[in-house]
Amino acid sequence: KESNTELGFVLIVAPVMFTSFCRFTIINPVLQSRLESPSWFQVTHMQEEEVAMKVERVRQRIEYTALMGRAPEISGEEFLEVLRREGGRFEEEQRNKNRIAVSNVLSDALSASLLATGLVSNRRRVALMRDWLGERFLGLEASTQAFALLLVADILVGYHSSDGWITAINLVQSHYGLRENEEFTSIFVAIVPVVLDVIFKYWVFKTLRKIAPSTQIILSEIDE
Repeated sequence: KESNTELGFVLIVAPVMFTSFCRFTIINPVLQSRLESPSWFQVTHMQEEEVAMKVERVRQRIEYTALMGRAPEISGEEFLEVLRREGGRFEEEQRNKNRIAVSNVLSDALSASLLATGLVSNRRRVALMRDWLGERFLGLEASTQAFALLLVADILVGYHSSDGWITAINLVQSHYGLRENEEFTSIFVAIVPVVLDVIFKYWVFKTLRKIAPSTQIILSEIDE
């Protein structure tokens, strides 16, 4: 048990702590200093379109408030200066988003590298922990095993799982500064859950019936 706790610390806690330390002491300060250079974190064409839409909304709001007498009318040059200033602010927001996305990529790559290193250097302990978890699972009652498997399966490949997949994909795309792609999301949701469902059913038929036949029978009866 202590060995499993130590392994969990090595594989999860230590990489997270080290990555967080590097992110806030090295990665973020270096990237933040590069914001002063216009050549870094340049705004993409899609982001320019988004900025243009925001500037247009600002223009409409200024004209509306002036029309309704809630604000004084602004002359042509001053009006352009206000729009230019707002456009610059919106562009800086987009560049900062790009900086955060780059920081996320570097931090996650570091975490993945540390995790891979930990898994490779602790292969024997990982195998022992996997066997220990398997024994703990098989030590449960058949109904409890079936409940746990059904819960995981329904979350990943159930009727309403597509909403969860779509939300997860959108979060990942936002995390890495990618624009939401509905076509990719639709294709992913149409293929991946189906593949996982087939793999799960094959595992139940091929493996579970040998190591836990009672659980396999319960799942088969529920599926019918």
